[in-house]
Amino acid sequence: MQATVPSLQIFGRTTQDQGSFDAGRIREYKVIGMPQDRTQRKRVGPLFYWSWAKGDPHSVIALHPHQGFEIFSYVLAGTLIHRDTLGTHRPVEAGGLQLMQTGSGVSHEEVMGAEGTEFFQIWLEPHLRQAIAQPPTYADFTEADFLVQTEPGIRCKQVLGESSPVKLQVPATMVDVEIDPGAQLTYPLAANRAIAALMVKGNGTWSQQQLSQKAQRGDLVSAQNPTPEPGEMVYVSDGNGSRIVLVDVPLAVNYPLYPEF
Repeated sequence: MQATVPSLQIFGRTTQDQGSFDAGRIREYKVIGMPQDRTQRKRVGPLFYWSWAKGDPHSVIALHPHQGFEIFSYVLAGTLIHRDTLGTHRPVEAGGLQLMQTGSGVSHEEVMGAEGTEFFQIWLEPHLRQAIAQPPTYADFTEADFLVQTEPGIRCKQVLGESSPVKLQVPATMVDVEIDPGAQLTYPLAANRAIAALMVKGNGTWSQQQLSQKAQRGDLVSAQNPTPEPGEMVYVSDGNGSRIVLVDVPLAVNYPLYPEF
């Protein structure tokens, strides 16, 4: 049953399932898990899956298929080399993003760069019945392609949303925010929307109305505003500064979501 009041939850590393590839040379935390995973936090609206992976130099996630979902990798460090059955062979550097709109089906593999690679892989769920009727596509973007806005103590990079060159079927927004020690981030949480925010660096305190919780590196912050009124999230960074990647999605969409599909 969907909540009717704002909620704020913190999911630490102990609640996140883990996985590996290439005989353990690539390791991941599944911060938002698939239905079969042991991760406590499952999907948030159409945000279906989120993993945080780190791989040794030249390690490989071997060729495997996808269909329907909009799947993107956001590179935190190093180089991620993408190869797929569309004929693509492309490196994406730190700060860049690669997007597969997998449509009727595509297979791909990912190779870690010479210095090793750290990245997120995130799955968004469009209307699957419509998506699988479309041909698959691939696109990638560099750090320089994204709008960065600054204000005192805050650097905010618009990865997904109206100001982003990344065009999706799912109405999602994503920001990558660096926050100076002691600075405050105020994020508007629109009516009937939810956020999932991953603590990439540092620790601090999140607040929503009367709710307040501390979070640290590796924690997933999950909050929703199921009311018709706009709200906001406030984060105050502790002494060493913070980096947060935040995804904002609708609580509900006007099409069936897996497994209802």
